[in-house]
Amino acid sequence: MKNIIYFFLLNTIFCFSQNKFLIVDSMTKEPLPFILVKFNNNDGGYSNEKGSILINDEIVTLELREVGYETKKVLVSTIKDTINLDPHPQVLEEITISNFKEKKKINSLKSPTIFGNCILVPESEIISILFPASEVSGFYIDDITFYFIKLKGSKYRNVLKDELAVVRINIYDLKDEIPNKLIFSSKPLKINAYEKDNISISIKDEYITFENTGIAFAIEYIGNINVHGELYKSKDIYLRPELIEDKSKFFKGNLLQRFQLKQNKLIDLIDIWNEGFSDNRKISGRLLNISLNLSK
Repeated sequence: MKNIIYFFLLNTIFCFSQNKFLIVDSMTKEPLPFILVKFNNNDGGYSNEKGSILINDEIVTLELREVGYETKKVLVSTIKDTINLDPHPQVLEEITISNFKEKKKINSLKSPTIFGNCILVPESEIISILFPASEVSGFYIDDITFYFIKLKGSKYRNVLKDELAVVRINIYDLKDEIPNKLIFSSKPLKINAYEKDNISISIKDEYITFENTGIAFAIEYIGNINVHGELYKSKDIYLRPELIEDKSKFFKGNLLQRFQLKQNKLIDLIDIWNEGFSDNRKISGRLLNISLNLSK
């Protein structure tokens, strides 16, 4: 009987054995936190705050992607303990900077009327596609603020007191009115969904313009981290970005969602929300509630 139990324990340990790898910059050897890693071209996850990731024995291949680095595909059997990512130098177009003669602050995207919110879950990205009106087309985008509904109640207060959500703000240009090339990605940002209800970033040094061809602003929800810097997923913890109407005198647009580990498939959220509803109950378009500071 003892032999049977011993064999069962060994078999269990073997089946759930994991390998821990460190992801670093190949030049500086600095750990790289929150790197997107695909397993066997399918599922996956992110490295933790210290650049480490746990890989089960059944995983054969990894694909690592991060802005500013070469995408890397590697066989797990060839990794000793460290994965090196090679920096990818970005070739920037020549930009001529003249004195700004006009400043225009756009607060209309921070709508006084909120049309609900949506659930943003870990390892996904919610994307607002915006097309500017002629009066703001061509302006530089200096600052962006995203707004969230706070999670309320003792359940969240107890869970979220010492734990944070990690997000990244991404900006894309468009091709055929859908996100195409990533033109900006922020550093990972930590927020407490119970205590904080907005995220603001400055991009005035990026010289990104609000062109007629449109632009996409996205919130990528990486996951939650505990006090030890370890990433985890929970069905009880999520973010709720505020939503507004899909048009105003300054813009029109659309709202999409993408799951980072699902072959970059884009989902039209309005179509999903309206499934099964009669025409008189269907909602019109929605966008993320965003404030922009523009200059020209």
